[in-house]
Amino acid sequence: MNQLRVLQVCLANSWVQPLLDVLEDQVLMERVLPTAEYRGQYRMTPQVAALYREPIERFRPDLIHVHGTENNFGQLQHFFPDIPVVVSIQGIYEAYLPYATAGLTSADMRPHRTLKNILGRGGLRTMERTFRHGIEAYERDIFQTCRYYFCRTDWDRQWVETHSPSPRIYLGEELLRPAFYARSGQWAADKCRPHSIFMPAGYNPIKGLHYALRTVAALKPAWPDVQLRVPSIPPYMLRRGPLMHRLLGEEYIGYVLHLVRELHLTDNVTFLPRLSAEEMAEEMLQAAVFLSPTVIDNSPNSVGEAMMLGMSVVSTPVGGIPSFLTDGDNALLASPEGLADAVARVFSSPELAQSLARSAHQTALRRHDPAATAQQYINAYHDIAQR
Repeated sequence: MNQLRVLQVCLANSWVQPLLDVLEDQVLMERVLPTAEYRGQYRMTPQVAALYREPIERFRPDLIHVHGTENNFGQLQHFFPDIPVVVSIQGIYEAYLPYATAGLTSADMRPHRTLKNILGRGGLRTMERTFRHGIEAYERDIFQTCRYYFCRTDWDRQWVETHSPSPRIYLGEELLRPAFYARSGQWAADKCRPHSIFMPAGYNPIKGLHYALRTVAALKPAWPDVQLRVPSIPPYMLRRGPLMHRLLGEEYIGYVLHLVRELHLTDNVTFLPRLSAEEMAEEMLQAAVFLSPTVIDNSPNSVGEAMMLGMSVVSTPVGGIPSFLTDGDNALLASPEGLADAVARVFSSPELAQSLARSAHQTALRRHDPAATAQQYINAYHDIAQR
């Protein structure tokens, strides 16, 4: 097969960069990493599309591969109709919209609302508005306009089949950051901190930190030394005094800190800064359980990374997660209210923890194999180009 020319459009800090690093050796590829002038929460205009014209005319791609519908990249199909645009599904605004407030109510947030949030910056309602605006400005149009898609789960495949006329869908897994391949299968139940839980991110309410805190509170009577470690909440947000929080803080962070005090978890929760991939892998290897209490997700890369390390995983069975996690086999799945019981099972049985971990590792080796994953994309690219 002739070597294809593929223009990749994604954010500079995107999780897809490891995939592109592998594909770069097998196709002629150029990356466009849109800055603020290229993108934003608005419909793509001729002026914005013109910014892509120079790399397109210079590189002359056979197809354009855009990553995600959460930006307007897929609308390039309107402006370059002779070049097929294929869209990799990541999150989906319209599917996420019912979960934008993560099960929290105005009554929950009202005592913690800040001046910044009241003025429309940050806060749960701002996230809801962002979702709605993205749906109307570009996401719904992308699904109506583009024909080719990469999907990873039954959930995103069903969404595309329902919302895009006559789509052609290809399996396209994602690859993980190199640090997790380097530590593949190194987790062991007898080498981690007893009764310790790692949750991969806490700043975004959708990830369910408030459910994780209630899980820890439910575990504490049986395991007083239970520990939850959570990265990615900026340290300056935790250091703000009451006045500065009321002015510039985030209501969700205020609510989280309130829960820590109310549930008497000051000694049971550690908030970590943003971690590098290597630091994240080291933290995860020290934890007894990887917890994903998310309220909605497609295929969280952090769960894949935990599985590649060979960890015992406890997760909510939402979105695309049941496509690759099977309860009792490579993970334990539970509702937010049932997460404590699931974690307790892992704490109580090192044999169960190690069994789940072994199965999770085997699943990760299959799903995130670099050579096999790259071939999925290469085959799809050729099929799209021939069509």
